[in-house]
Formats: sequence, structure tokens, C-alpha cells
Amino acid sequence: GGSKALSAGLSYTLTGAGTVKGAFLATTSTVDGTSGVLYSAGLFTGGDKIVSASDVLTVSYTASA
Repeated sequence: GGSKALSAGLSYTLTGAGTVKGAFLATTSTVDGTSGVLYSAGLFTGGDKIVSASDVLTVSYTASA
């Protein structure tokens, strides 16, 4: 067992307003894509995040075995 964390958070600039509930990790990064493998998904530990267009959302991830 063990864990591996990102050395820095991943940042994404939002293009619209809404509520972000969590994040996922997949083998492809195509917007609206339907291929690839879902590796992991989860809700944010701090709860939902209300966002506006042009907000920057930074997410950290730790994988553990």
C-alpha cells in the first residue's frame, strides 16, 4: 500500500456559471468524448462549489493503493 499525490493542483478555467459537485479522472481528455476508461470519481470533500464564468477551479488528487 501507499499513496501518490500530484505535486501541484490541476487548474481549470470555467466557461459558464453553475455548481461543481466533484471531479473525475479518465484516460481521455476530449470534451464531450464518450470513449476511454473512467479511473476514479468523487465528490469534493469541502462540499459543492458555486462557480461563475472565468473562475479558476484548482483540484488536488491523491491515489492510494
